[in-house]
Amino acid sequence: MYGLNKSVKLDFLLGKQLIQVCIGSHQTILRFDGDTIITVEGLSRLAAKRGSEIEIHPNRPEEAGKLVCLLGRAIQGVVNTGNGDIELVFTSGESLKILDSNKNYESYQIESIGVEGVIV
Repeated sequence: MYGLNKSVKLDFLLGKQLIQVCIGSHQTILRFDGDTIITVEGLSRLAAKRGSEIEIHPNRPEEAGKLVCLLGRAIQGVVNTGNGDIELVFTSGESLKILDSNKNYESYQIESIGVEGVIV
Protein backbone atom coordinates (compact mmCIF):
# COMPACT_ATOMS: atom_id res chain seq x y z
CA MET A 1 0.00 0.00 0.00
CA TYR A 2 1.16 3.53 -0.30
CA GLY A 3 -0.33 5.01 2.83
CA LEU A 4 -4.05 5.52 3.29
CA ASN A 5 -4.70 9.23 3.09
CA LYS A 6 -5.76 10.80 6.41
CA SER A 7 -8.80 12.32 4.65
CA VAL A 8 -10.37 8.87 4.04
CA LYS A 9 -13.25 8.50 6.50
CA LEU A 10 -13.83 5.03 7.91
CA ASP A 11 -16.89 5.86 10.01
CA PHE A 12 -18.98 3.42 7.94
CA LEU A 13 -17.21 0.65 9.91
CA LEU A 14 -18.71 1.79 13.23
CA GLY A 15 -21.20 -0.71 14.60
CA LYS A 16 -20.18 -3.46 12.17
CA GLN A 17 -20.15 -6.86 13.86
CA LEU A 18 -17.44 -9.39 12.98
CA ILE A 19 -19.23 -12.52 11.82
CA GLN A 20 -16.47 -14.56 10.17
CA VAL A 21 -12.68 -14.93 10.19
CA CYS A 22 -11.31 -16.71 7.11
CA ILE A 23 -7.67 -17.78 7.29
CA GLY A 24 -5.54 -18.50 4.24
CA SER A 25 -1.86 -19.16 3.64
CA HIS A 26 -0.99 -15.50 3.12
CA GLN A 27 -4.09 -13.53 4.06
CA THR A 28 -6.85 -13.22 6.61
CA ILE A 29 -10.35 -12.12 5.64
CA LEU A 30 -12.52 -10.42 8.24
CA ARG A 31 -16.18 -10.51 7.23
CA PHE A 32 -18.56 -8.13 8.99
CA ASP A 33 -22.32 -7.80 8.83
CA GLY A 34 -23.67 -5.50 6.16
CA ASP A 35 -21.45 -6.97 3.42
CA THR A 36 -18.26 -5.37 4.71
CA ILE A 37 -14.96 -7.17 4.27
CA ILE A 38 -11.41 -6.36 5.33
CA THR A 39 -8.74 -8.50 3.68
CA VAL A 40 -5.44 -8.35 5.55
CA GLU A 41 -2.27 -9.32 3.68
CA GLY A 42 0.19 -7.50 5.91
CA LEU A 43 1.18 -7.35 9.53
CA SER A 44 -1.42 -6.67 12.21
CA ARG A 45 -1.44 -6.45 16.00
CA LEU A 46 -4.18 -7.65 18.31
CA ALA A 47 -4.22 -5.84 21.65
CA ALA A 48 -6.15 -7.25 24.60
CA LYS A 49 -8.01 -4.94 26.94
CA ARG A 50 -5.43 -5.69 29.62
CA GLY A 51 -2.65 -4.34 27.41
CA SER A 52 -0.86 -7.39 25.98
CA GLU A 53 -0.28 -7.32 22.24
CA ILE A 54 0.08 -10.17 19.75
CA GLU A 55 1.70 -9.70 16.34
CA ILE A 56 -0.01 -11.49 13.49
CA HIS A 57 2.14 -12.13 10.41
CA PRO A 58 0.44 -12.65 7.04
CA ASN A 59 2.28 -15.89 6.25
CA ARG A 60 1.63 -17.54 9.63
CA PRO A 61 -2.00 -18.71 9.60
CA GLU A 62 -1.73 -20.15 13.11
CA GLU A 63 -1.30 -16.59 14.43
CA ALA A 64 -4.38 -15.37 12.56
CA GLY A 65 -6.42 -17.93 14.49
CA LYS A 66 -6.13 -15.67 17.53
CA LEU A 67 -8.55 -13.26 15.85
CA VAL A 68 -11.50 -15.56 16.52
CA CYS A 69 -11.76 -13.92 19.96
CA LEU A 70 -13.29 -10.95 18.11
CA LEU A 71 -16.16 -12.96 16.61
CA GLY A 72 -19.51 -11.46 17.52
CA ARG A 73 -17.90 -8.18 18.60
CA ALA A 74 -18.79 -4.86 17.01
CA ILE A 75 -16.47 -2.02 16.06
CA GLN A 76 -16.98 0.91 18.42
CA GLY A 77 -14.05 3.02 17.27
CA VAL A 78 -11.92 3.36 14.16
CA VAL A 79 -8.77 5.41 13.66
CA ASN A 80 -7.11 6.26 10.36
CA THR A 81 -3.63 7.24 11.52
CA GLY A 82 -2.76 8.95 8.24
CA ASN A 83 0.35 6.85 7.64
CA GLY A 84 -1.50 3.89 6.15
CA ASP A 85 -2.25 2.11 9.42
CA ILE A 86 -5.76 1.75 10.80
CA GLU A 87 -6.97 0.71 14.23
CA LEU A 88 -10.30 -0.96 14.98
CA VAL A 89 -11.52 -0.82 18.57
CA PHE A 90 -14.11 -3.45 19.50
CA THR A 91 -16.90 -3.34 22.08
CA SER A 92 -15.07 -5.98 24.14
CA GLY A 93 -12.09 -3.67 24.67
CA GLU A 94 -9.71 -5.38 22.27
CA SER A 95 -8.23 -3.47 19.37
CA LEU A 96 -6.81 -4.57 16.05
CA LYS A 97 -4.13 -2.46 14.39
CA ILE A 98 -3.81 -3.23 10.70
CA LEU A 99 -0.45 -1.98 9.52
CA ASP A 100 0.65 -0.71 6.14
CA SER A 101 3.61 -3.04 6.47
CA ASN A 102 4.40 -3.75 2.82
CA LYS A 103 5.44 -0.68 0.88
CA ASN A 104 5.44 -2.52 -2.49
CA TYR A 105 1.98 -4.11 -2.29
CA GLU A 106 -1.36 -3.53 -0.63
CA SER A 107 -1.28 -4.56 3.00
CA TYR A 108 -5.08 -4.62 3.28
CA GLN A 109 -8.26 -3.87 1.37
CA ILE A 110 -11.59 -2.66 2.72
CA GLU A 111 -14.78 -3.31 0.79
CA SER A 112 -18.30 -2.37 1.79
CA ILE A 113 -21.24 -2.99 -0.52
CA GLY A 114 -23.73 -0.18 -0.34
CA VAL A 115 -21.23 2.45 0.75
CA GLU A 116 -20.57 4.49 -2.37
CA GLY A 117 -16.95 4.79 -3.37
CA VAL A 118 -15.58 2.54 -0.68
CA ILE A 119 -12.81 0.24 -1.71
CA VAL A 120 -9.65 1.40 0.01
